[in-house]
Amino acid sequence: MSERIFRVDDEDFGERVRQLLEDELDTQFSHERLRSATPEIGAAENDPGEVVIDDSDDDPNYICPDDSSYDDTSDDDSSDDAFLADRAPKALGDQPEPIQLWIILVDEDMRDEVVKWTNNTLATVRSKIDTMNRNVLNRYRDTSIEEINTLVGIILFTSILKGSTEDVG
Repeated sequence: MSERIFRVDDEDFGERVRQLLEDELDTQFSHERLRSATPEIGAAENDPGEVVIDDSDDDPNYICPDDSSYDDTSDDDSSDDAFLADRAPKALGDQPEPIQLWIILVDEDMRDEVVKWTNNTLATVRSKIDTMNRNVLNRYRDTSIEEINTLVGIILFTSILKGSTEDVG
């Protein structure tokens, strides 16, 4: 995995973001001007002399016409713009390790409780397994704080990087 996903160090990042925002705003305003400049005018059913303007902006089911200049799709991959904050808590120094940040979120007492109750559950499962079957018994060994940190870190990392419509599993 590339370092670029986590840090944006290139100098033109701010310029690219500004340009993307300007382009998006220009596209949206152009679309609104196009729609408001050419309203659909027709005769009302009840009164032939009455003019009706189409209020498609209020209709949640309104679909842009095919000849519209508005383009709501992008070729950009949203994960390319992902980044972490440039600075961390000052108490950790200039370049803290990820584990240092993790320890701030989940303290040692919390991790000890998770390990304790996980191992209690594993002990219950082990007591129900036939002790003659060593292969199955070896699958249910006690866990450690490092394993819990790794598991929760992977789950957190996956949830950050997955798309909003993708399943984690």
